[in-house]
Amino acid sequence: MLVAGNGVLLFALLVGTGIYGFAELRWSTLIVVTGLVVLFAPGLFEICPSSLRDGRKGLVVLVGVQMLALAALAKLAGPAWANLS
Repeated sequence: MLVAGNGVLLFALLVGTGIYGFAELRWSTLIVVTGLVVLFAPGLFEICPSSLRDGRKGLVVLVGVQMLALAALAKLAGPAWANLS
């Protein structure tokens, strides 16, 4: 259940962030920001202790962080998404 929820939340966060970036940023800025995320995401994963990133506790924390990120994205990007239609 946690893995499926994590996958759904990750997909929703990826799509929402992509739509927001496409609506609000220039192409060059979007490419640079995407590159920075790809470059630094593994480092953020590595600094977490293995007990947190390799178990149920880590998945619960990750689902919570993703839910908070989606809520912040919805609050911030709501007006931008309304302008797409």
